[in-house]
Amino acid sequence: PYAKPGHWNDPDMLEIGNGGMTADEYRTHMSLWSLLAAPLIAGNDLRTITDETKSILMNPEVIAIDQDPEYKPVTSLSSDGKIEVLMRPLHDGSVVVGLFNRTAAPAEAQFARSSLPATLTGKTTKARDLWKHDAVAMEGGTFKTNVPSHGVVLLKISAHNALPKGTGSTLCGSGAPSIAASPRWVECTPSAQPVFPTSKARHSDSKEPALSEVEGACPERSRRSLP
Repeated sequence: PYAKPGHWNDPDMLEIGNGGMTADEYRTHMSLWSLLAAPLIAGNDLRTITDETKSILMNPEVIAIDQDPEYKPVTSLSSDGKIEVLMRPLHDGSVVVGLFNRTAAPAEAQFARSSLPATLTGKTTKARDLWKHDAVAMEGGTFKTNVPSHGVVLLKISAHNALPKGTGSTLCGSGAPSIAASPRWVECTPSAQPVFPTSKARHSDSKEPALSEVEGACPERSRRSLP
């Protein structure tokens, strides 16, 4: 109950890459720490780190959940001893939902869309799998998915907003990205200097762009934020 910006849960350092766990269990480990906004302290030997371990420890979308600026506590949507479904609101009105399988075999996990915050209920929503880096369809009143043994499905769910019409011929990033957060996109006015054409632009929910793609983006005076 005391967790808030400046006051963090600290369940100790990460054991990802130290052996004794599967890749699915490592992703569960990283997901839990990020939902708790815990300090992400790598406890493995960096001299022998594998590409798989790096992909887990350095997943920018999961790290962004951990470092969300308005830390709000995690709540439990359901728990039956086998499947745990946890949710945490984020500063931009979206939520992250983690579906965890505690059993020794793959299992189905689910949650009702009505259990999402009021800011999302009754709206068209979009969901993104933060480990697969891919969009996920959310249809009907209940979301269902298969979760591997001791594994997790980690979703970011937000209201779907279409890009506004008008000058939307180009998109550019409002500042350089960091490993901790994805860039916020803005729409350039005609007087702005575009970074790259729309045909090459990436959606804000896609993988982070290279630094060269967003540095020197639209001047402040000639850009306006997208919703």
